[in-house]
Amino acid sequence: MDSESTAIPNDQAVVAAKKPLLIQVDAQKYYYWCSCGRSKKQPFCDGSHKGTDFQPLVWQAPKDEKILFCTCKQSKNPPFCDGSHNQLDAEYGKSDDPQSVVSDADVELVEFAVLNEHYLRAALDNGCYVIRPRVPDDTKQPISREATIAKSLGSVHLDQYEIRLNEGQSPVWQVDGSDVVLFVMAGFGEVVIAGRATPIEPHCGVFIKAGESFQIVQHEALLINATVCPSDANWQELAAHHDRFDTSISPRVQGVDPEQQQAMADRFFQVLVDDSTQGSETTLFIGHVPQSRAAHHRHLYEETISVLSGQGFMWTDRTKAEIRPGDTIYLPAQQSHSVECCNADGLFLVGAFYPSMSPAINY
Repeated sequence: MDSESTAIPNDQAVVAAKKPLLIQVDAQKYYYWCSCGRSKKQPFCDGSHKGTDFQPLVWQAPKDEKILFCTCKQSKNPPFCDGSHNQLDAEYGKSDDPQSVVSDADVELVEFAVLNEHYLRAALDNGCYVIRPRVPDDTKQPISREATIAKSLGSVHLDQYEIRLNEGQSPVWQVDGSDVVLFVMAGFGEVVIAGRATPIEPHCGVFIKAGESFQIVQHEALLINATVCPSDANWQELAAHHDRFDTSISPRVQGVDPEQQQAMADRFFQVLVDDSTQGSETTLFIGHVPQSRAAHHRHLYEETISVLSGQGFMWTDRTKAEIRPGDTIYLPAQQSHSVECCNADGLFLVGAFYPSMSPAINY
């Protein structure tokens, strides 16, 4: 044990590291997680807790899987990472990622190329991409539903559609076997789920359970991101709403609420839809990035990010692309990346990812 560790009181945990460790565990095997932070075999116990107030936490793996074990020892859900390490520094992701070895000078700036008549795309590392609409914002087409994230473009669990509704109302839709999570990018109106209408406004999230009928009614031209999970879902148009509605799920519509914002160093986010509230396999959140560039990091989840305001760059290991309002980023699970904001007002974004967990969990 070094002198720095021995100087820490016996009732205080040592911050062993500021990022969790991803470990492959075996079903039914017992693991002894270090709670004191003094072990040299992180994240597991080596007996260094002797003489302190700490004991290792014994955890049995329910199945073969990869687990993010907490090493900062601040997690409220030990032995698992809950994102608490993001509160240890004043700036998010300040420390360097030792797995990202490519210097900035070697990173290629990727230009946007034509994907189809509606979108441009910048293809980054390992299936990551940025997609940019070619359709003008003032298009007068009454209603459109275009796929921006899909298996044909490389996604695994998530599909995402851009829905534009310039007048009237959409068809009555039903998506069997997949939940639908809506985010209102712009405009006002109503969402009708199984005949029950609720007002919607910019930057609110909406949860629709698999198999429920839903319809969008516009009061002012609407632009909506619709995330569907699992992917490859079958959209149906119905003649009318049915009455299948899960009354146990609330709220169905969640707007921006500063009191629900969660700090993550110098950034913040608010969860609009997730598993703990709506039972959704998809988490939907809105967040703010100050003028900065964090170190590269990874998430266990597959993610889409849409830019609401601000400009910057999306970095992967060997590539980067410009991002601006209206752009959508696709990130495969465990893809090393960093979002850079280049303007003083910061960058506002909305993210959707699978499987559902806290947006603060990274490694």
